Amino acid sequence: AGSMERGRYFGFSKDLYHFDHFLHFKTACAALVDCQSYHILPGPPADLQDRQQQQQQGLQDSQLFYVAVVDNKGSDGGVYEFKLNKQNLGLKAGCWMTKSCIRVLEKTPRAGGS
Repeated sequence: AGSMERGRYFGFSKDLYHFDHFLHFKTACAALVDCQSYHILPGPPADLQDRQQQQQQGLQDSQLFYVAVVDNKGSDGGVYEFKLNKQNLGLKAGCWMTKSCIRVLEKTPRAGGS
């Protein structure tokens, strides 16, 4: 995991797998880790509306949400797009689960403009 040699890691392989994924999340979505606050936007920022319309076409069991983040230092963490899929089978049938989370804007647009 990270820089640790596998031969020196004592634990279950599945734990190492999940830890490695967390390290990727921590670097790709650093502003979300231990963030001070967040705000779910009422819709996509103006410069992303076309993108959302293209992605939503034909997707019945999927929703996009946009979240503005203040990182753990109190700085603007940008805007993240969360894609949620509704599960249809198994123990989680009927539940909405995160399919993806990506940073779509470096800075949160100001009200009344972008």
